[in-house]
Amino acid sequence: MPLALGTGLAYAMGYNDFRTALAAGCALAPTSPGITIEIFKSMGVLSSPVGQLVTTAAVVDDVVSLVILSVLQTLVVEDSSPSEYILPIISSILYLVLLLSFFLFFFFFFFLFN
Repeated sequence: MPLALGTGLAYAMGYNDFRTALAAGCALAPTSPGITIEIFKSMGVLSSPVGQLVTTAAVVDDVVSLVILSVLQTLVVEDSSPSEYILPIISSILYLVLLLSFFLFFFFFFFLFN
């Protein structure tokens, strides 16, 4: 959502080139999960399902924005190989799978032994 809003804002400001607008959207999209966590912690809703959902969405949004920004960086280079496009995407998918497996391992470990 922030990526689309940033891209739309760049179009509205007159940047009609898609790559330029997308780069502006990627620059505006990353959030700060640290700030989100502190606010939710002070409100006492960090452990609630809504707090966990918003925090997770902020982290996933940051990862997606960084992947798109790295792919855009390879689009600027004239002689880029297909591996330069695929490597950031594969590494980010592996990163998310690793995080998910880490979460599931500890979730089931604490769930089964507590």
